[in-house]
Amino acid sequence: MRSFFPLLLLVLLPPPGPPAQTALVHPPAYAAEDAPWRFGEPFSLTGPSPRFRSCRYLQVHDNLLTRPGKIVGLAFRRDGATNFNLCPSYKVTLELRLSTARTTSRSIDRRFDANHGPDLTVVIPKTTIRFPATTPKEELPYPSFDYVLSFSGKPFLLAAGKAICWEVRVYDNDLSYTIPSPSFDGPLENRRDFLVRPLGKGSFAPGRTKPMISSFDLERSTPPASIWYLSAHLENGPARGSAFLLFSSRKVPSGIPLPGGAGLLYLDPTSLLYITGPKAIDYTGTVYFRRFTQPGIPPIPAYPSLYGTCIHGQFLCLSRNSRIIYASRAAILQLPREWPRGGGPAVGTCRQLMDPTSTSGMIYHFTGLVTKFFVR
Repeated sequence: MRSFFPLLLLVLLPPPGPPAQTALVHPPAYAAEDAPWRFGEPFSLTGPSPRFRSCRYLQVHDNLLTRPGKIVGLAFRRDGATNFNLCPSYKVTLELRLSTARTTSRSIDRRFDANHGPDLTVVIPKTTIRFPATTPKEELPYPSFDYVLSFSGKPFLLAAGKAICWEVRVYDNDLSYTIPSPSFDGPLENRRDFLVRPLGKGSFAPGRTKPMISSFDLERSTPPASIWYLSAHLENGPARGSAFLLFSSRKVPSGIPLPGGAGLLYLDPTSLLYITGPKAIDYTGTVYFRRFTQPGIPPIPAYPSLYGTCIHGQFLCLSRNSRIIYASRAAILQLPREWPRGGGPAVGTCRQLMDPTSTSGMIYHFTGLVTKFFVR
């Protein structure tokens, strides 16, 4: 009877499900923030012939996994800060290879094959795939990794603490100059940009033929980069009216109607960080808030805990002879990420345009596409 009981359990209990799949974004700093640059290579190059749309492209990512895992796919996202077009679906002819890297992001070699380890595996043989259509979104970072490369064969096994090398050979795509092509999100060596993403629509102030718009900029104290100074500029406001500048940690994407029905507040009023003003708007509808103006914007300490933080800014204005509140277009503001001197994100790139079979290319440290790895 005892020998029968384990057999009965095997029959009655359901079989174990497939291993759980997780997603890992690398470099990890950009999991929750937009990277400061955008790239057309390797997947969205354009040109008059396949040669101009082809390339050999390789990335090395340091210390990818904390425990051994099986990688089953890669994915990439659009640039969130500058790419405002609806990008239609398109085809790419490519081949994808993976290996445990012989090099690191700092020691990447211009000879493509020198970066690969002995376990080099073709995970997607040369084939034509179709990437989906994508739309611009008022988010930083872009919220989804829509450009997916799922492996056609066995998963790739990577040991803990090792660098991974992925290489794609792109032979052609069906993009043309007349089709908006996606820009892919990624860091670029020595770029530490303050990113601004427009949000919503602005009001039309009295007598204006264009809506109110806002622009923002950031100055750093140097050296060292210990303080950030934020400035803001309004155009097309109500002539000789009054302007207030608001900052919030959260946004309301649909907007909140303002008294008088002339504008929408895109900032969450329960999460306001700072309000400055009023300040007089000149007869052209322009007003500035800078570090030396009164009222101004207080300096922001460049603490590591604030690197990549998103805040939201918007102008609210009153005209001289009305109680109607007019609102500018809002903006999502992402503070920069300051890497240590001589350091950067743990990714490096080797690329050669117009030749998918080239043996060597140009190398770029701390540069590459933000990559999502699907692991199980």
